[in-house]
Amino acid sequence: MKTLNRKYIIILLIFIIPLFLTACNSSDNMGGERIQSDTYVAVGYFDENNQIIDNGSNIDVTNNSLTHILDIDQNLEEDREYLLIALSNFQQINFKVDNKTYDYYKFKLKKKDSCKIKIDITLPSDSKELDYILIKKPFNLSKDFNLCV
Repeated sequence: MKTLNRKYIIILLIFIIPLFLTACNSSDNMGGERIQSDTYVAVGYFDENNQIIDNGSNIDVTNNSLTHILDIDQNLEEDREYLLIALSNFQQINFKVDNKTYDYYKFKLKKKDSCKIKIDITLPSDSKELDYILIKKPFNLSKDFNLCV
């Protein structure tokens, strides 16, 4: 019985020690250093007064209506399509861009490009949370993609 327990302990150590060493080595670059990169996509949200809206920010809503700006800047080696979706209480809702109503908003940026999108949105009266999903390359499906599995 003791040899069986020793075997289990040895087997566990064989698997745990490499994982531990890998985790320690991978955290070496987490000490506040920044990795420089020539390619990036930067996204920011601003209110009408050009103040940053951050995750967890409280937003003052007047008459269940809200206006703010999505600012996106990219420096990539390719043109890229994006799809913007708005959610209130985790349910998709409509919003306006340039006085036109969308349930999703599709746009494209050149390799090195930026844009500001003014978003007008009417929130449901019971809204507690507003989220946006920005999807890159939304219409690129893998050849193997199959919903009928």
